[in-house]
Amino acid sequence: MEEGGRKIPQACRGSWRSPPRQASWSGVFSGNIKLKHSQEKRTKQRLIGSLTGYLKHTSNLELFTLRGLKVTNTYIVVNTNYKYNEEAHNEMLHNGKAAAYYSPWKDKIRRIQKGDKVFLYKSGTGIVAAGIGTGTVDTKDYKGEPDEEYFMILDSFRRLKEPLSAGEIRKAAGRNIVFLQTLFSLPDEAGKKIWRRIHENH
Repeated sequence: MEEGGRKIPQACRGSWRSPPRQASWSGVFSGNIKLKHSQEKRTKQRLIGSLTGYLKHTSNLELFTLRGLKVTNTYIVVNTNYKYNEEAHNEMLHNGKAAAYYSPWKDKIRRIQKGDKVFLYKSGTGIVAAGIGTGTVDTKDYKGEPDEEYFMILDSFRRLKEPLSAGEIRKAAGRNIVFLQTLFSLPDEAGKKIWRRIHENH
């Protein structure tokens, strides 16, 4: 089954519905197609529900912005790059922030939205800290080069007394997780389990 050229996963086909016959998703959200207020509200609600169902079945969720409404995965893992840059790792923990350096890696920090729950992951050790995104990306010079660090201060920042190891993370999530990227998002249910595990036991 396809919708607008995009194949829809079998698991969420039951919840994927088309807009009213005289409308289209792009038309409704761009404002080019006018609907009655109640009909427009129902149409938007149906689209958000459909996208949520679709996103739950993707492995790495991206931000969708639809006329001021967003559907986003809210659990983000940031690798502190301890293996190659111990100084940067220590600064993140000391200042309660998530950071990345140089292009294209630094641009990934822009993916963190206000309210997103962020885990700082130390290679070979596990999750060592967690906080909540403020939505504000700042830049600063790094090793004498202008604006080569992008960072975001995290609210409610906490350093774990004991790291949550990769094995424990996989166990809490109930699935395999690969920690090789600078920044990646977790499926909603896995992120919730890990967040809860951290706040209950760490």
